[in-house]
Amino acid sequence: MYMHCGKRYKPSNRSIESYEQVVTDFYNRYPEDRIIEIQDVVLLLAGDPELTAEDIHKRIKITQSPNR
Repeated sequence: MYMHCGKRYKPSNRSIESYEQVVTDFYNRYPEDRIIEIQDVVLLLAGDPELTAEDIHKRIKITQSPNR
């Protein structure tokens, strides 16, 4: 399988361990936000190396579509 990973996103200076820690912390602290897909959380983290689980929780607003 061939993937074009590096063409869409700027590389982050955040360590892999930091991603792991913040994602784990986010889903543990805010179980009500588990509807948020992990790739969306990772994209937020890639854009801001200082972002914390609390910051992500504050930035994400979950809404329900009346059509669902």
